Amino acid sequence: MRTSLLSLAVTSIAALTACKGDNITTNINDDDTGTVEAPNIVLDRREIAFGEAEDVNVLLQSSFVVQNNGQGDLNISGWDIGEPFQVPYSELTVRAGQSVQVTVIFQPDAYTSYDQSLVLTSNDPDEPEVEIVLTGSVITDRDGDGHDRPEAGGDDCDDEDAEVYPGASEEWYDGVDENCDGLDDYDQDGDGYQTSVHQSDPNRGGGDCNDVNANIYPGAADTWYDGVDSNCDSSDDFDQDGDGYASLAHGRGRDCDDSDALVYPNALERLNGRLDNCSGDRDLEVTAGAADYYYTATASNDRTGYAVAVGDIDDDGIDDIAYGSRGYSSGSGGITLVMSRDGLPNSGTDLTDASDTFTGVGSSDGLGSALHFFDDFDGDGTGDLVAGAYGTSSNYGAIYLISADDLRTGGDLNDAHTSIRGASSYYYVGRSLARADLDADGLDDLIFDWSPYSQEYNNYIYIGLLYGGNTGSYNASNVSARWTSENRTAYGYEGFADGADINGDGYEDWVFFDQYKDYRNTNDGGVYVLWGQANHYNSSGSTFYSTAEWVVTGADTYNRVGVMAAAIPDVNGDGFAELAYWHGDDGDAHLMFGSAGLRGGGTRYDDEADIVLDLGTSYNPTMFRPMADWDGDGYPEWGVAIDGNGASTPGRLFILNGFDLGEIDADDVTASIETTNDDNNTYFGHAISHRVGDVDGNGYGDLVVGDPGYDGDVNGDSNDDANAGAVYLFLNGL
Repeated sequence: MRTSLLSLAVTSIAALTACKGDNITTNINDDDTGTVEAPNIVLDRREIAFGEAEDVNVLLQSSFVVQNNGQGDLNISGWDIGEPFQVPYSELTVRAGQSVQVTVIFQPDAYTSYDQSLVLTSNDPDEPEVEIVLTGSVITDRDGDGHDRPEAGGDDCDDEDAEVYPGASEEWYDGVDENCDGLDDYDQDGDGYQTSVHQSDPNRGGGDCNDVNANIYPGAADTWYDGVDSNCDSSDDFDQDGDGYASLAHGRGRDCDDSDALVYPNALERLNGRLDNCSGDRDLEVTAGAADYYYTATASNDRTGYAVAVGDIDDDGIDDIAYGSRGYSSGSGGITLVMSRDGLPNSGTDLTDASDTFTGVGSSDGLGSALHFFDDFDGDGTGDLVAGAYGTSSNYGAIYLISADDLRTGGDLNDAHTSIRGASSYYYVGRSLARADLDADGLDDLIFDWSPYSQEYNNYIYIGLLYGGNTGSYNASNVSARWTSENRTAYGYEGFADGADINGDGYEDWVFFDQYKDYRNTNDGGVYVLWGQANHYNSSGSTFYSTAEWVVTGADTYNRVGVMAAAIPDVNGDGFAELAYWHGDDGDAHLMFGSAGLRGGGTRYDDEADIVLDLGTSYNPTMFRPMADWDGDGYPEWGVAIDGNGASTPGRLFILNGFDLGEIDADDVTASIETTNDDNNTYFGHAISHRVGDVDGNGYGDLVVGDPGYDGDVNGDSNDDANAGAVYLFLNGL
């Protein structure tokens, strides 16, 4: 309506203005009734009230009539009019007896009242000036709510709506600012965010899930467990870690650690010092699937993970991983290096994603049958990778020592500075190896085994010793010293462990075992210690018992103490390494604390052990190994791996500390990894690195375990691949 009025006003004033400056003579009556000497001006009105214009610049019109009742022409020569009033004339002549209708225009330019006048000056001798009073104004309160519009200096924010004015009752969320306070009608609490009902996107100023509380809006600080979703993220206020389970501590759910999204009822229990599944004890019955990383073979029968080792190959201060695949490349075997300089490959990848892989020399070498990393064997100040290839040259077998300097630049078996081969076929040199600094000269001494018979298993075990510093090529018959076992055994070749100082004299000692040795009774068994000393051993084939000291035996017939045994670095902080051994008749792992009195103190019975892990006769050990500190008490642990015996029992690893004295069972250990067929495990624990290594550089020792019987799909054909093998890495984040 305003547009139409304005248009009319503009048109009218344009038309009227066009007449300005013209002298207008109007004849109403042509009859000649006589001559009057003077004109007489008569107006039909002396006051024009325009009333109220709807707005400034709106044009209003009114009119009056000028009549000449005299006998002469009426000449109006003056039109004195006050703004914003206008008339479209400058001069006007009205003939005697005639009249003219004059239009007056009112076009206000301000929100105020106008009181002006129009003074007409003519040749009327009696009344030369005639005044017409002009009044008008502009509406300032159009809606009549008592509040002027802002243009008129008022405070009415909508002068078209009588229900909108300062102080009016505000109705939220109708899009109308009834009380003229200028606030967002969709933000009742004034926190800067509109209600999510109107606008759900916080990036567009919406998303407020509670628009009557100014402390609740997207991005607000959320106080957990107060039952208020302060930041409007719709998350459960009693599920801080967002794992879908509410806090047990606050009585709202079963999450036993609501600060860790990996901890919740029935979660995958991990080897991390925490209770992940909220039931039972922490770190018990961890599965291989909980490993932080795992690496597989490329094909069936690769037997990846047959041996594993850790050590700093690339010389960056962080330990690297080496693992053997003795069936790789159609039986030639291979060794894969995962060096920290290249970062850990993605979990689930195979050896093609590792830093390097090199193979055996012959087609059936079986390279990777044993692995170790020595700090320094040859005295050059650099670490050495020790690798077994037990099938070399018709099962003569071989051991190679390769400097880390060569390995980090792509070295392989051709760069070996020292090698040992079997003296004849079926020696199987390279099945098992260990290290000990027996003479305390700072160089690692190499201890290995072989079996000079046509059967790989269940034979007499020969033990070879090559002192550090002796480089070059050797065969098993001309190393520094060699011994034989007194009885056949199926376990001795698998479980060689490193040496450690059991009696605290500064020399590392090495432990061997013979479960069928007779001491006082038939097959009561024996555990032997080859005590470290400055003088070098030089035995040339005598029994190990003739040189070593028999320190532990079984108390009864057929106890078979010594199915497996090892020296374990100090786990209780007394400065002495410990003596671990397996009681075959009971199926128990024993730990006897080291002491100076063990040397020359006579043979002790197995029941004098300080810690006994009671497992059962169905368990057979694979090896004892030192472990990192997995419970955070500042002391390292010790571990015993259990034979997988095929897919029926896929292998286990128990981790124990040095302070749970007496007899304990599997539920009392620090941690346990108990694999299942669901993870395609078969021989989990067949290989565990001899030494503890920190693979991720966080200052905590990690765990590397091999399962050469892993039979998952490794080549992507959706079929299981028998004996493909895998390597598992458990990172320690304590």
